[in-house]
Amino acid sequence: MKRDDFSFYKDPNIIFSGEEAADLGGPKREFFRLVVNQLPQMGVFEGQPGRMYFSHDISLIERERYRFAGQCVAWSLLHDGPGLSALHPSVYNMMVTGRPASFNIEDATDYDVFTNLNKIQECQTTHELQELVSKEVGDWAVSNGCSDILNKDGKIQRLLRQHMFYQSKTEQQ
Repeated sequence: MKRDDFSFYKDPNIIFSGEEAADLGGPKREFFRLVVNQLPQMGVFEGQPGRMYFSHDISLIERERYRFAGQCVAWSLLHDGPGLSALHPSVYNMMVTGRPASFNIEDATDYDVFTNLNKIQECQTTHELQELVSKEVGDWAVSNGCSDILNKDGKIQRLLRQHMFYQSKTEQQ
């Protein structure tokens, strides 16, 4: 991709070492399947297969790893290869529609996010929630863009969207 004569639009001629078959589409599809399947190992994603979201890593931004991953997916799609099936459906939905989507606390891979959201979830009364926010999770929630504590489920979803989508908006562009 870094060669001067490289073009995403040019049909790649794929030859696997030790194979002498002409590329009538099979090797090309296999190549793109292997490329797309390796993207989660680049560090640009967090989470479980099929429920991954973009990691937030400034060094990967500066090294253009997110851009490279996007180029690999686009190149694959241009040549009838697979797309990125590892992406969380709600992340995909938010990227495509721009509208908020729902996430599960279990999808959060960050220990602090997971722990704090479970604490919020366990609150049975508004008073318990107010106590938790004032003593333990309030500063964390505010630093993650969520100051409203009146709606527990809404707060959890906003914090999940912040963790799994909004904080990595730069990486998605």
